[in-house]
Amino acid sequence: MIKIFILTFLYSTGVFSSEIHLYALQAEQVRTGDIVSFKVETEKEFQDLLTYKNKKIAEILYVLDITEEGDSVFIRAILAPIDKKTKLKLKKDDQKQPEDIFFIKNLNYKEEQIAPLKDFVVLSGPEVLISEKTKKGLILFGILLLFSLCFIVGRKLFIKSKIKKRILLEKKKRIILIREAATKKEIENVYLGRKKLLRELEYDQKKLKRFVETINEIQYKKNCTDEEFKKLELEYKSFSETVRISDGV
Repeated sequence: MIKIFILTFLYSTGVFSSEIHLYALQAEQVRTGDIVSFKVETEKEFQDLLTYKNKKIAEILYVLDITEEGDSVFIRAILAPIDKKTKLKLKKDDQKQPEDIFFIKNLNYKEEQIAPLKDFVVLSGPEVLISEKTKKGLILFGILLLFSLCFIVGRKLFIKSKIKKRILLEKKKRIILIREAATKKEIENVYLGRKKLLRELEYDQKKLKRFVETINEIQYKKNCTDEEFKKLELEYKSFSETVRISDGV
């Protein structure tokens, strides 16, 4: 009676280890790094099995997921390389707890000699790897694109600057023509072409009006007196000195 009580106590406290049988569902040969699904057969409760999620078991399996479908339990795991050089040192507390024993069955496994993985990372999506050649191509494309943009912007600024200089030079020529007019004929030519000559230039509107009124008094005369020409000359000079290039060019 006492012996039965002790065995019951030991089992309830988890002192006994459990046997966990894993039956591979893939018939084809698998290699290190492949993901394999197993059907689980054990007396261990499903909640207890969940403690193995994201852990390494049976030396070659890293558990990704544990699911329950009806009365059946399934494990999905990555085939990990066996680390023969590293021996895990358990803490004293862990040594008191016996480990479950895993039996892998129906697994057509071919181990590959690759460096053992220290940590497994489960990604939410596929990892995109870019080769060095592709990286260099992207960098070169970026440089060419930047150079093209700089060339286009620089060319536009150059053309704009060139047009602005041409317009400025043309305005300066018109101002010189207006200010250097001295004879009656030259002043009359300025009067006749004033709309075109004064386009986009600043000047005193009142002085222009007085000049126009004065020239209208004598322009149809074949000959004007010195006094009339002197008055026209003064009004024209007063007006021409106000002609200038605007601040906005």
